[in-house]
Amino acid sequence: MRTKSTTGLTEEQFDELYRLISERFVWYNGKGRPRCLEFSEALEATLMYFKANVTEEFVAAQFETTQPSISRVIAEIEPRV
Repeated sequence: MRTKSTTGLTEEQFDELYRLISERFVWYNGKGRPRCLEFSEALEATLMYFKANVTEEFVAAQFETTQPSISRVIAEIEPRV
């Protein structure tokens, strides 16, 4: 996982944020269509989007997914950060 340069957080800070959010939020409950990213990837993508001030298209390319998928990920993760 990339940390400081892409998210602005150390690995320890990222792990703590991941833990705090995942205690209160279920990313995928096994029902319906599977998510395009694991929760850790979704969190990293969201942090990268805000830290680097890059486009959703750029973030999507980094995670080998689509811009609409990244847009949904950011919309769901942002209020929890």
